[in-house]
Amino acid sequence: MHHRALFTVLSLVLLSTTTNGQQALVLDRADARYSEVGPYPVAVDLSVGPGESFTLFRPIPEADSQPFPVITWGNGTFAIPQFYQGFLEHLASWGFVVIASNSPFTGSGQQMIEGVDWVLAQQGDPTSVLYQRVDTQAIGATGHSQGGGGAINAGTDPRVRCTAPIENIPGDVQQLQGPTLILAGLQDNVVPAAWIARSTAIPSVVPTVFAVHREANHLTPLGDGGVFRGVVTAWFRALLRGDSEAQQVFAANCELCQDPEWLVFRKSAP
Repeated sequence: MHHRALFTVLSLVLLSTTTNGQQALVLDRADARYSEVGPYPVAVDLSVGPGESFTLFRPIPEADSQPFPVITWGNGTFAIPQFYQGFLEHLASWGFVVIASNSPFTGSGQQMIEGVDWVLAQQGDPTSVLYQRVDTQAIGATGHSQGGGGAINAGTDPRVRCTAPIENIPGDVQQLQGPTLILAGLQDNVVPAAWIARSTAIPSVVPTVFAVHREANHLTPLGDGGVFRGVVTAWFRALLRGDSEAQQVFAANCELCQDPEWLVFRKSAP
């Protein structure tokens, strides 16, 4: 379908959809599992990285643990990682090394890539807690609002395999190097879902899942990630860990597509 026509369809759906009179369904969906705390205890290291301007959320490995994928995080405007502490700890509990810039202005994605560079350097440093604990071939980027745009811009780096911008400002979406999960809230009046559809979902040229939660607003991702927590975790588990259960949330029968709380549009979905 032509982009303009697709945008018209998306906009009409997003603008006309309400939850009035809708009966909630209880689904045994895999992403519900990933909303629960993962199997790893988590350590948080403050003031690490270049200029000691990052916060590190890391799983505490068992003796036989495989190397962990990396997720780089971007904050919303005027926000810091502690505003999203529960969410970032949650990702680490599922086996991800999360490097979060402390900057409240991450829209360029530059700090997010600097964080990746630092984590990869720790992989080869015998004095580092990350020594030989990092999967250097499995890197993702996510962030909220301005940081969502930063996640897209970080995703133009060929080392970043996939992205998950949340309620994002625009980024260089046509230069993404891998699949993207674009998340929006139907109640978001700061970065409306229809605007995200036009600026990000439609122009994307990589495999794309655009998922809009009917009740989410712009503050929903703060704290523990809210309704976005399980979906983002499942996305990175599917693409960076090859988790077959997590893959079912988005591929094949698309379990997320069956959830009445979400509006989901897929384009060459992974």
